Amino acid sequence: SCLAVDVSQVFLTKGPWALAAAAEYRRLSLEGQSTVSAQATRALITPLDLGLRLILQRGTFWPYISAGPVFCQYEERSSLQDTVGYTTGFSLQAGLYWGPASFQILKAKVYVKWTRAVAEENGLKVNLGGVELGAGLALGFSLI
Repeated sequence: SCLAVDVSQVFLTKGPWALAAAAEYRRLSLEGQSTVSAQATRALITPLDLGLRLILQRGTFWPYISAGPVFCQYEERSSLQDTVGYTTGFSLQAGLYWGPASFQILKAKVYVKWTRAVAEENGLKVNLGGVELGAGLALGFSLI
């Protein structure tokens, strides 16, 4: 299962361009078998992405790109061994907001994200990132 919350605040605009500070929190929960022993295991990964988002606000389609650091906590529970840790990394994202210009409060969002966050436990390195494709709804309002 996955829960995601993404917030951003535009702090600079110039013509159709906007620069925003962005934060995205996700909670990914998985159940399955351990890759080493094939025993039942549960994994929880909770990355927090921070970054800058450059948005082209023109018409009904608003493309954007963003980049920044990732702070990732992970845990794996099994009868063999419990593992809990923390690592950092980097993410790049490109996406598109879509919605009628007359209704600014709600937009559809699609994106592709690449993340690299390598954790090392007991001499084994694991990239907790990868490529992510996503879609959702974005509610727009100003905090300032």
